[in-house]
Amino acid sequence: MGEAGWVIGAGGLLGGALVRALHQRGGVALHAVERSLAWGHDELLAAQLDREVAAFARTAGRMGRWLLVWAAGVSSMSSDAASLNLESRAFDLLLERLAAEPALRATPGCLVLASSAGAIYGQSRENCVSEASAVAPGTAYAAHKLQQETRLRRLVDAQPGWTALLARYSTLYGPGQSRDKAQGLISQVARRIVANEVVHIYVPLDTIRDYIHVDDAADRTLAAAHDLRGRAGDVVMKIIASEQATSIAQLVGVFRRVSRRPVRLVTSVNNLSPLYLRCIRFRSDEPAGQPHTICRNLHTGIHQVLEAERTAAFRGESAVERRH
Repeated sequence: MGEAGWVIGAGGLLGGALVRALHQRGGVALHAVERSLAWGHDELLAAQLDREVAAFARTAGRMGRWLLVWAAGVSSMSSDAASLNLESRAFDLLLERLAAEPALRATPGCLVLASSAGAIYGQSRENCVSEASAVAPGTAYAAHKLQQETRLRRLVDAQPGWTALLARYSTLYGPGQSRDKAQGLISQVARRIVANEVVHIYVPLDTIRDYIHVDDAADRTLAAAHDLRGRAGDVVMKIIASEQATSIAQLVGVFRRVSRRPVRLVTSVNNLSPLYLRCIRFRSDEPAGQPHTICRNLHTGIHQVLEAERTAAFRGESAVERRH
């Protein structure tokens, strides 16, 4: 028997990778919403969720199992309270509808919540962060994600047949990162190289991060969720990371080698610089979904991102030429 799947936030970097991974695994009836969810319009969103949750529940009842991933949200480290409250209301509306749906309550299911490990442990002073580390949020965004995790734990406690995976990711990268927000250092550097523009970096070059390709992260997420089958009532928190420390200077070096051109770099400080730790390393001690192979290396991943940005730039130029 298969599984009903629903990725909320399927248009984003992580959500898109999860959809691809679910398609590749097979046996999953993926739910697709009729139209984009009306974020910021509570009444309209509630009506949409009523319809979508009911449709998802019918598929889940037919398949005998379900998986729902929350990879949505437009908030970031610098988000204000209004943006965070909007996302919180949407998340709460979803949880209410799920809990009220009889067909879902009667069917084994797993809820996955995506969060940023870099935010949740943003003020940690540990040399290497693992699941045993104390949380150390330094922003309203991090506190918001922890509140979402708490609400999800409470929901699963009240639904004995369900499980939950609290997935805390290191720095995700990959092709297709949103162009609407200036996020994702690797994507930003790739775009500047393709456009032959200066790259602005607002933290020291010896700043260390853990970069994991989004497709590797998606595979590990689904493996961890699969390992929760038969563990009704369990809520597992897992750090999903490459477990490889890379400085920004090293990252720039990889870009030079892959692009075969110099990287025009300017370093400076802005109002967000103090929010980012100088060094943060991750290690997962949670056996669920433990990988059997290592993540793809940065050279391969950055080459993929650069090629995607070159293709996007070429298509943009072609569209302009056609209009003229």
